[in-house]
Amino acid sequence: MKLKKLLFVSASALALGAVNTNAIWLGDALGTTPAIVHAQELTADEATLVAEIKNMVAGLEPVNLEQLLNVKDEDLLLYYSDALETSANSDELYKAIYDELAANYPELSLLRGEQYDAYRRAAEAIAAASSYTFSDLNMALPSATLALYQAEFNANGEDVDATVAAILPEIETAVEEYIERREQREAEAAESAEESSQEAAEESTEDSGSEEVENSEETGEETVEESSEEATSEVPVEESLEEESTEEDSTEVIESSEDVILSDLDKMKASLVEYSFLTEPGLTYFDEATLNTYLPVAVANNFSAESALAIQDMLVSERPDLFIEEQIQGVADKIRAAAVAETPMLQAQAAEIPNAALLSYDKVINTSDNGVEYIFNRSTEDYPEVFADEANRFRTALNESYGLNEEDLAAVPDVTLLWEEYYSYLQAGGAEDLEELAAVMQAKYEVSTDDESSEAESESESESEGEATELDSFKEALVSQTDLTNEQVAALGDETLQSVLDTFGFDVTDLTEGNVNGFRRMLITYYSDNFTDEQVNSVANLLRESSVSATPMTMDIANQIPSGDFLTWSRESIDTGGNDITYPFQRALETYPDLFRDLVIQAKSDLVGSTALTQAQVDQMQFVHLLFANFSAEGEVDYSAAEQYLRDLYPEVFESETSTNESSETSSESESTSVSVSKSTDVESENQETLPNTGETNAWWIGGVAVLLIGVAGYLIYRGRKAN
Repeated sequence: MKLKKLLFVSASALALGAVNTNAIWLGDALGTTPAIVHAQELTADEATLVAEIKNMVAGLEPVNLEQLLNVKDEDLLLYYSDALETSANSDELYKAIYDELAANYPELSLLRGEQYDAYRRAAEAIAAASSYTFSDLNMALPSATLALYQAEFNANGEDVDATVAAILPEIETAVEEYIERREQREAEAAESAEESSQEAAEESTEDSGSEEVENSEETGEETVEESSEEATSEVPVEESLEEESTEEDSTEVIESSEDVILSDLDKMKASLVEYSFLTEPGLTYFDEATLNTYLPVAVANNFSAESALAIQDMLVSERPDLFIEEQIQGVADKIRAAAVAETPMLQAQAAEIPNAALLSYDKVINTSDNGVEYIFNRSTEDYPEVFADEANRFRTALNESYGLNEEDLAAVPDVTLLWEEYYSYLQAGGAEDLEELAAVMQAKYEVSTDDESSEAESESESESEGEATELDSFKEALVSQTDLTNEQVAALGDETLQSVLDTFGFDVTDLTEGNVNGFRRMLITYYSDNFTDEQVNSVANLLRESSVSATPMTMDIANQIPSGDFLTWSRESIDTGGNDITYPFQRALETYPDLFRDLVIQAKSDLVGSTALTQAQVDQMQFVHLLFANFSAEGEVDYSAAEQYLRDLYPEVFESETSTNESSETSSESESTSVSVSKSTDVESENQETLPNTGETNAWWIGGVAVLLIGVAGYLIYRGRKAN
């Protein structure tokens, strides 16, 4: 059942209500108890912003628009302004607004703490097993939904599927009731607005009538005087009439020019409201810059119904989040029809491309020079499995009927093959022409026949015999000198083994223990799924030891982290093209912060006790920097250099220090500090790879460079593995 309604209609109604009335008659969160929220007069921009804030909060947080009706607009604007100053991203922004609402509007019964997290888990489970989105579920009232879920969850022995199945009917009923209440409010608001408009019109008519009576009475009293003035006037009647006519004509010209100034944009908006399903309030969700993008379409077609419907579809692609599922489906189906008519895409293939993807492709087309072919090209890129069968059908036909080499055909991308087949199809008048396609494949893409390929293969076989013999010897050494088995080596395949040898620069003829064991470590790092836990742990332990030696990580912490994580972090470091030796430590701190809690506390204590830093200052610094500042590979920390390191990283923390404190130091103390800082700076400038205050020697730097070289090679083989 499709329960999703047009979001911007109800939200716009809220905004209009805030602008046009001083008091809005509302229901409470359950729609049972009426309440009045007095709102100060807002500007149009403020009203639009309030509506946007409500939409975003209700879409991202466990609260619905009906609950937000009880919140003062000025409070929302205040919370929004405060959150902008403290939030790093939109998620934090609207979470901060939600927290303010929960704190200042207890009557809304908003979820907090563990209940907040529990509702998010419940909503995720319900959404995964139904067609409801997070914002849909909010309509059923988050606190009520959570209570239902928890009760059924316990009753069903913590069976999530059974729990969701049991509560879905009640959620559906609650959502339907929510929609009915919303539609009723909108109808009442429209009726109230119409009554107000009629009353205003009647008052205007009454005022006009009374003014006419007063004017006629005044005219009667002054008739004699006016007559005498007219009799003695030297201005001819004709001239007077001409002047009046000129004034009227001038007024008409001005009014006419004002009609032109009202702009094509207003005409476009009027045509959209008249011919499309867009409403005047709904258009407020699109700024002028966006609407002006599509204005040439309306102007070129004289603001016709056809142009309005075309722009309507473009706006749906621009902001699908503002429209209901039926409207989105209608536009997506039009995009599918265009792609099927003008590209190699088949109807069955188009049906498998999600609506959201099609609308995003259409948005690019509407705002760029791309044509409908962009939809097909992006679809093949994002959903290759949809087009693979059709492309392989042509490859098989070309191989079996025209002898084209299978491997050469496989090297031609699906999108290229399908476009070439489509062009030959059009040239043949709408019929498959595989003969023409085969000729194109040979001429443009150097696809050989099987006979040609066989000759080339026979020539290369003799050349590769020597290499195959060397690889076989290396494989034997790999099994005899390490704990790898024949089955494990065979499962990887000769192609993978040769790729690792070539990419990392291993000498296939070097069968020494060091070379063979180094090769083993690389295989386990990149293909850990092929090996036993014991083998994986042996490589992970080397990474653990490296992290403990070069970073603040302790072996106790390292042993609590799964081996698979260390291998993953090692690959990630290589894939980014860097291979920072501290990377596993940084990822461990990010992933398992609780394991480092005691180290952080100790670091803060040591730094406050051994430097001029205060507790308030270190509390403003990131854990990773504090840990490195309190660490030395040689065991003894230079706290003078540590303090300078943190001062350089956090100048804003020390801005409040006065120059008086600095001048009060004795010359000997200044000299001592200067020497210490100078030494620290010299070390860093001489060896930029040395970690801050770790006390690492050049031996570590050399090791880092060696690991970096291996890392670059690892990145290349990783890319090769992904391509295969």
